[in-house]
Amino acid sequence: YCFCDEWSEEEGCPSDWNVYEGPFTIPEESCHVIEYYSIDNLENVEEVKYQQVYVDNTAPETTKVIGEPKIPCSEEEECNYHISQSTEITLSCVDVGEHQSDSVRICYRYSVDEEPIGEWNCLETNEVTITFEEDSTHYFEYYCVDILGNEEEVHEQIYKVDGTAPTISIEYGEPNYDAGFFYYITSNTPITIEAEDQGDCAIGVEEIYFKYCWENETIDGECPGEWIVYEGPFTIPEESAHQIDVKAIDRLGNEAITSTTVEVDNTPPEIGTCFGENTYHNPEYPTPCDTVSIGAKPTDEKSGVEWGEGVATLHYSINGGEWRVADMYNPSTPLCPFWYFIPESLSIGDHVQYYIEISDHLGNVNTTPIYDFYVGTHYKIDLYPGWNLISFPVTPLDPDIEEVLEDVDFTVVWAYDPLNENAVDGWLVYTGDPETSNLEEVESGYGYWIMAGEEDSIIGVGTLMMPGNNVPPSRKLVPGWNLIGVYGEDCGDYMDGDEIPLACALYPLINTNTQLPRWTSVYGWDVEEGIFYGLDQCASGELKEGYWILMSPELEQYIYGPSVNCAWWEAFCRGYYP
Repeated sequence: YCFCDEWSEEEGCPSDWNVYEGPFTIPEESCHVIEYYSIDNLENVEEVKYQQVYVDNTAPETTKVIGEPKIPCSEEEECNYHISQSTEITLSCVDVGEHQSDSVRICYRYSVDEEPIGEWNCLETNEVTITFEEDSTHYFEYYCVDILGNEEEVHEQIYKVDGTAPTISIEYGEPNYDAGFFYYITSNTPITIEAEDQGDCAIGVEEIYFKYCWENETIDGECPGEWIVYEGPFTIPEESAHQIDVKAIDRLGNEAITSTTVEVDNTPPEIGTCFGENTYHNPEYPTPCDTVSIGAKPTDEKSGVEWGEGVATLHYSINGGEWRVADMYNPSTPLCPFWYFIPESLSIGDHVQYYIEISDHLGNVNTTPIYDFYVGTHYKIDLYPGWNLISFPVTPLDPDIEEVLEDVDFTVVWAYDPLNENAVDGWLVYTGDPETSNLEEVESGYGYWIMAGEEDSIIGVGTLMMPGNNVPPSRKLVPGWNLIGVYGEDCGDYMDGDEIPLACALYPLINTNTQLPRWTSVYGWDVEEGIFYGLDQCASGELKEGYWILMSPELEQYIYGPSVNCAWWEAFCRGYYP
């Protein structure tokens, strides 16, 4: 016998003849011709016969298509995809190679959670579509084999199947009344919706929607109109019985809908302010030097308000303490019928929260939201797109830089303090990421570079000095360049711009023996022009800007702290020599 893949009918196989001694194989894939004949013992030779065969040693290949919905697993998760019970997984098998047999079987199996994996399910088909009916982690294996037994390697996938819709809860804030068969609320009652995805494979809630209507407006049990995306607690302004419809959808599209009814009873008096449109207390930014008054001006066009004690109450809390009721100070002033003072003495750093309740003759009570203010020195530092060189006139009550910049659009903050043990080459940085930041707090007396993304403001409250066992602020400077800020003072007004003669603020850095400054240069930053500018010794400095100051090598360190001593400035800058 012989075989070859280059054969002609006239010449046959070009290969040598072999004596047949038993079954043989053809190793190469191709179209082959086998020629064979036999000889008897008398040397009689039969006619050469031939057989054409196709050799296929190549395993088929399976492609997998995962339908929707699906969400790839994160790197931390031990799975490939999150899917729902309706997600179709399609396996398609194609025989490949030069000579395909074209008859294949797709085999697959899976286990649920930690159960043993099942038996192989093999189908005589080139395509199969699978769905999973259980909510659980599915360990899925599959492969394809052709009719000749050429078998591809087993593929493995892990799917977390979530076919369960979220659960929905609706909560009513204060005031509310549960009558047993009905809930009563007012238009001030916040309605909070929560949705939670359930199960071990729950992927989380994607969106919550709601809508409400008068109870008699429903169509087939549902409120008309478009669904509204839930972004936080809402209220219902109209009086009457209302139906609230809520829909929650998880990230795989599993959807839950529920409805409830609530009665809105809402005819209270209106509570106006006495000191401006947005606040009930005066001054708006209290300092330890101020007496804080709180006033309310009610109006009611229905049952009316009887001015007098017991109709209005001021509830207040200091530093998270118990809520107290303040005595009415002046119940008969037309401009401000209900006027109060907080009886306790307020100190630096005190956090005061308060709200006012006023009732009409029918007992409908209107309650203001809880307002609050901090007692301290308030500041507002304006930022502009690009680099800003700023300082804090007082140290914030909470100096944590993450809290200070919580609502500020910025990229990075730099501070320079060669004496800080955490500094790298003198620099401290805050990026918003603890892994790349070593600047943790802000203080008065320091300058800060901040890269702002847009016009913004840092608004806060702080203090320069705290009573009791607290040392007034100061910092050490070194010969060479230092990045500083100008210290303010408690009870100062830093909501707008404020200047101070530089020589007054830097008086601790004056050599009292020679009456000469121990600094040689001071530079500020013009944020609008984007350039540095120099300040001479008689210039004024902004209390919310930072400055580069070059200290002479006269001493190893210098102590810099708050100062209101303007003697040197009076003498040398105004020309009042002794």
